[in-house]
Amino acid sequence: MTDPATIAARNKQLIRETIAGYAAAAEVIEQERIERLRQITDEESRADYAMLLSFHRLFKNESDKEGLERLEQWRLQEKIAMRQVFEKAARAGGWI
Repeated sequence: MTDPATIAARNKQLIRETIAGYAAAAEVIEQERIERLRQITDEESRADYAMLLSFHRLFKNESDKEGLERLEQWRLQEKIAMRQVFEKAARAGGWI
């Protein structure tokens, strides 16, 4: 189980499966996005734009570094959470 060649082969397979999973998820997300854009009304589009503009002003304002720090902290927490999910899956699969 601790043979370096076996570990390397399992890691390569895990990476292939992970990339394939991301590709499949990207296709589904893209199809959902296309369908949403087909059905969106002018009013919904303007509301989405206003929300994005508000978000931009809240977190991207050069004088508001606190907003950027909150956004960065959230981003890091999400990355750590995803890493923990992958680690748990790898342990369950016997890869680590």
